[in-house]
Amino acid sequence: MDSSQRLKLLRIVLFSDAVVLVLLGVLLVAASQIMFTWFGMRDMPPGAHYMAGMWGALMATMGLGYALASREPEASHAWVIAGIIRAVLEVGVSAAYLVTGMVNLRNSGLGILLALWFAVAYLVFYPRTSPDQDIATTQVKPG
Repeated sequence: MDSSQRLKLLRIVLFSDAVVLVLLGVLLVAASQIMFTWFGMRDMPPGAHYMAGMWGALMATMGLGYALASREPEASHAWVIAGIIRAVLEVGVSAAYLVTGMVNLRNSGLGILLALWFAVAYLVFYPRTSPDQDIATTQVKPG
């Protein structure tokens, strides 16, 4: 796969991640009770709704950043790296909570699958200037 194909696919991944984050974020802000129910979490304390709303605001904001980065991913290295790190951390945290029994597969399954998909997609489509050099170490010339 050549670098222009990888870049095009990376744009799609960034924009897809943006859509997912903005939708989940808006739903967490506007309808946390519905979101808790969808993920099998009932009778949540009022403070959990506040935390869900704050988390939703963060997700929506990050999603907007990914949407902007999808326009020019070759100039948005930090966003791509943040996407990789975020997705890998989400998989790890979700797996840890699942293994310890704090959540079950119904609570965490969709999140694990989405995070795993985005982690793999970012890593696969992350452009490399040569086989042993990645975009994070490439100098970008101004102008």
